[in-house]
Amino acid sequence: MRSILYIICCLLLSVSGFGQVGAGTLFLQNGVIFTMDSLVLIPSTNTNITGNVLTKDYTSVPGWPAGSQSIQRKYLLNLPINYTGEVGIIYSDDELAGNPEASLQIAFRNGTTWTTTATSTVNPTTNYVSFQATGVTFDQVTATTAGITLPITYNSFSASLKDQYVQLNWQMGEVDDLDKFEIEYSHDGRSWSTAGSIANPTGTMDFSFRHNDLNFTTRHYRIVSLDFNGHRVYSRIVTVFNSSAGSSMRVVRSGSSTMLYFNGPAPSIVQVYDMKGQLLLSSNVKQQQTELSGLIPGTYVIHYVVEGQRISRKVQL
Repeated sequence: MRSILYIICCLLLSVSGFGQVGAGTLFLQNGVIFTMDSLVLIPSTNTNITGNVLTKDYTSVPGWPAGSQSIQRKYLLNLPINYTGEVGIIYSDDELAGNPEASLQIAFRNGTTWTTTATSTVNPTTNYVSFQATGVTFDQVTATTAGITLPITYNSFSASLKDQYVQLNWQMGEVDDLDKFEIEYSHDGRSWSTAGSIANPTGTMDFSFRHNDLNFTTRHYRIVSLDFNGHRVYSRIVTVFNSSAGSSMRVVRSGSSTMLYFNGPAPSIVQVYDMKGQLLLSSNVKQQQTELSGLIPGTYVIHYVVEGQRISRKVQL
């Protein structure tokens, strides 16, 4: 019976070079070898896999220390499975990606966190690395060098403008090896400054930071995680727009003259409209202050452009 099931599995599912294979309900019988394009599962308990899609990918997973990585083969499931039994990968020599063959270990990802095993076995003759799993839940599997930590991941990162500050929130997939976070910001996406840091991030996967500086019109943020050896992993970059910034614009009325003072970046254009939408004045100023002449008391809308962003403000003269 087991040999018949093995032959059926091989005929139906061992498809060399597959991109993606889906399964309705797949029953893996205790002790029966299941193979799918060089991924080998030999369960030690009966296992049902329902509604899953298995994909093979030929890119490495970067790791720590910097420059380390997995082999150039990993398997991805769209739904995690809980599994007990042997998990093995048949690799080729040109997929090692710098990993010493004799030191290979199976590595699992559980949703967000990678774990590199310590008791895998390698057969260099058959190019086969395997691990005996007990109740392991995983949605990805690859192989890497013993002692390598595959990357800590950012599950999410967002930044939003509040009344008095910029609120940053991020969620991690792993924090066990982290020493601290550094919160960095930039106005051009090239030169970065540090807004603050969070030390010893333990006990939670969710983090937040308030940046109490609103003197910008466009600002980029990123989070840097550092482990205890100083290795750095960066989040994606998020951008925040502050339409009221540039403008700390101050209006001073003196007789029939009105002075505009800009505390932030100097505007390139200043325009004045009446409440009917008629353009009354337009000036290419490019300086921190400008004088508006000939305006009678009343309500106006002042438009000005700072760093390419158009800002509007209603004033009463």
